[in-house]
Amino acid sequence: MIFLTLVSTISVLLFTPDSQPFNELHGAIAVAGPQAQTSRPACRVSCDIRLERVAVLGRETDSIDLLDRSTITRLSNGEFAVTPTSINGTVAIYSPDGRLLRILSREGLGPNELVRPTAIRRLPGDTLAVYELGVNRETLMNPDGRIVRRRKLEAIPKPYAYAVCGDDLVLSHHLRTPSRAGFLFHVIDPSSGRVGRSFGSAASGRSTVNGLVPAARPVSAINQSRFWASDPERARFELYETSGTLVRTLAPQLAWFVAPPSGAPEGVLSHRGRAVTRVYSIQADGEDLLWVFAVRAGPRSLALERKAGASHVPQDPGDEQDYETLISAVDGKTGLVLATTVHRGLLFGPHDGLLLRRPEAPSGWVASELLAYRLVERTGPRTVPRGSRTQLEQQRD
Repeated sequence: MIFLTLVSTISVLLFTPDSQPFNELHGAIAVAGPQAQTSRPACRVSCDIRLERVAVLGRETDSIDLLDRSTITRLSNGEFAVTPTSINGTVAIYSPDGRLLRILSREGLGPNELVRPTAIRRLPGDTLAVYELGVNRETLMNPDGRIVRRRKLEAIPKPYAYAVCGDDLVLSHHLRTPSRAGFLFHVIDPSSGRVGRSFGSAASGRSTVNGLVPAARPVSAINQSRFWASDPERARFELYETSGTLVRTLAPQLAWFVAPPSGAPEGVLSHRGRAVTRVYSIQADGEDLLWVFAVRAGPRSLALERKAGASHVPQDPGDEQDYETLISAVDGKTGLVLATTVHRGLLFGPHDGLLLRRPEAPSGWVASELLAYRLVERTGPRTVPRGSRTQLEQQRD
């Protein structure tokens, strides 16, 4: 099966059972409190990426469940706000230890109702910004469910392709007209919801690749005026001002990156039997540290795709994983790859410094595990993750 975009690929694959034991994550595993945050140590010699379980959201007896495409944000008191859920129109609030506390809103067009909420972010003061796909608007609400403000958006955000820089909403999209094609960034005016200014590059040429529209570029905010943007097809990263000024370009030596073969549609994971690695999201930790998240299709997945003839074949719980999630920490000043870890299976996010993992329990209930990720100084012998190279090997190349 050839996937149209990586985002849609993830949405499909999220329903594949994942029974990989938690201790098979590549990297050190520990149980951490809900306040765990990403951080960058000095890395005087070398670093590892540590994944730590923060909480399991929800119980098998809850009235609602999370989805594989859920977005999550952490409030200042350690609680978690999540949408979408298994009941459309709702925002769920969980305690720091994962108990369902309350459900905000319901589906509808009324004063305190939401229409297809697909993403949530925390603004200063614990105000929640909820994007409603069904009506293309952003709704601001308090953690108690009281709606503060709504604004209609002139441009449509895509998952992982918008960032909040202060009061501004920065959107990335692929311009496609009969005569011009390219990537543009839109800065949304906070009061009207309209596009205040646009910048980027667009030139004459094909608006599609093999009939498919390229995916939007992942972006991540740094502060009120700057954001990182990714070029997934070339594993290149650009630091922009919201004014449109290009500050810096990074082209890190990512050992796991596999460039797409010539003629491959953008956003696919495999093309004519060849695996392709795709950057699906990025997360800024200030200007000094950039987290890069990618997913790769394994050889068994390619064989299944050929055998199935354009339909994904679910795996038995004991089968080898078809997909891998790759995480790299990149120095935002120099482009040096500080550390890389590989996880057999799919991790989704990042959401406010968190990753979502959805392994299926023997009872059939799908747990929603939240993982924090951070850099740690390496103190013992290093184990090189499968599919990655050490920094010295990269330098020798």
